[in-house]
Amino acid sequence: QNDSLRISPLDKTLCHDGKKFHAIKDQCIAFSGKEESGCSKQIEVAIQQPIYSKKDVCLDSNSRGCKKWGVEPFIQSPIRIMQQMDHRGIRVLDEFEVIVPHCR
Repeated sequence: QNDSLRISPLDKTLCHDGKKFHAIKDQCIAFSGKEESGCSKQIEVAIQQPIYSKKDVCLDSNSRGCKKWGVEPFIQSPIRIMQQMDHRGIRVLDEFEVIVPHCR
């Protein structure tokens, strides 16, 4: 997984074509200040991520971490379950389903 689609399922630009998710995301191309704390110029970029891919998983671990890694299929559904949390982010107040639409 990469961070290309760290986008809310509620984002209006997010859609899928059956094979990939597509979205438009703002990307910073110039920063203000020395520590890159603020963005001074953004552009919109088209991003995509496959629905069907693979991910690394730990097959065996101990107290020091993972001893053996493996790969398994990773399928991202266009149907997402969202949770509305309380103001502290501790308790789930409501759950609702969001369906990512097909791209037009």
